[in-house]
Amino acid sequence: MSEDRTDYVFYGFDAGYDDINYDDWEKLIENEGNEYFDLIYDGMNGDFAFFGKVVASTVEEGGFDRQKVSKPKGTGEARRELKKYFADFPAFEFHIFTRFV
Repeated sequence: MSEDRTDYVFYGFDAGYDDINYDDWEKLIENEGNEYFDLIYDGMNGDFAFFGKVVASTVEEGGFDRQKVSKPKGTGEARRELKKYFADFPAFEFHIFTRFV
């Protein structure tokens, strides 16, 4: 069994894997018709469901180049759009994580 690895620097919040139904969120998970925020969902282990903006990502063993990380553009739009889906949600914070598919 092979796994694809993607590392992320993400600005947003973890809504909790158990609180998200894949069928209800499929289009957003696949980023179809959504230009405002990203949704990264751990369908393999059920560890997270992050909503917000990807700041940087890398695939396989390339790793990250050294870089300065700052709040991504479009965060205000992402927060406004997320209010359509959540009555209330935590403050956006930086997260670094790895997703295997």
